[in-house]
Amino acid sequence: TTDRNGNITNISGKTDNSISSDTDDRISYGNHVVFESSQSNYSIVAGIDYNVTGVDASDTGNTAGQYLDIAVIPGTNQAGDVVVFVWYDGTDLKYTYRYGTKDDDTDAKSTGVDDKWAIIRNIFEEGAEIGEYCKVAVDANGGIHIAAYSRSGADLYYAFLSDKDATPKTCLVDSYSQVGKYISIDAAKLSATGNAIPYISYYADGFNGLPKVAYLPEGVNASTELKDGADNETDLFTSDWEVSLIPTTSNVCEDNMNVAIWKGDGVIKKSTPGTSTSGTTDGNCYGNGKSQFVLGYATESGVNGYIETAQMK
Repeated sequence: TTDRNGNITNISGKTDNSISSDTDDRISYGNHVVFESSQSNYSIVAGIDYNVTGVDASDTGNTAGQYLDIAVIPGTNQAGDVVVFVWYDGTDLKYTYRYGTKDDDTDAKSTGVDDKWAIIRNIFEEGAEIGEYCKVAVDANGGIHIAAYSRSGADLYYAFLSDKDATPKTCLVDSYSQVGKYISIDAAKLSATGNAIPYISYYADGFNGLPKVAYLPEGVNASTELKDGADNETDLFTSDWEVSLIPTTSNVCEDNMNVAIWKGDGVIKKSTPGTSTSGTTDGNCYGNGKSQFVLGYATESGVNGYIETAQMK
């Protein structure tokens, strides 16, 4: 909390999430509260949990990192949900998932925890140094789609797991110039029983800072042979992936390039058109009646900032 002089202090001795107002100067009404959630509400995936007595007992065996993302494979109920977790530890893109019905504060381990955490695995070849700006999405088939950036080559990579325990299939998506930061990913099925198409948006440093988008037209499934979208030696496109530069004239901010696809029950569908409106505090933005992906990204003009959307006609 903050004291009367504006200094921040922690609330100690709390055993749950509750914060109450009382006559204590440190917890009085109007002060800002800074506290850590009760340990029963979280697990440590990487690093050391110093709240557990004994450093050896609390060491996950995993190195933490700056870049991470999560997605959920939905079950028939909350207990059946599976949380998929990816993070970059500075050398490798790590992957695990949380499963089972035991909902407690058990930390992850590199060797796994029965009925709770899967064994930690690398998505790409060990030491490949691919994983910055990592993002993960789950399709309606339960397939897992992962996109990540390689700083050493300034390239965009993709990985697909047909289910949570499958061996990852990986490929290079785009290597032309400097591309692949500030990633977003979405996935949708072609039909009720069809392949799932991954859609990846990302930032193109080498194109004066424009958004790019890449997708796999035929989609993927467990038997798909995943092919590169570009040749790593020549940087030429292979035509196996559709890759587009967004031709905006706006000054695009170096920030997340967001992509989403219109879908119902996980299947691609056409958007609902309408008359877009814009007010001083809110507005409505509609699709153009097509089933094409939509991008959203921040732009700036002078001292003003805006959100711009892009969709194929």
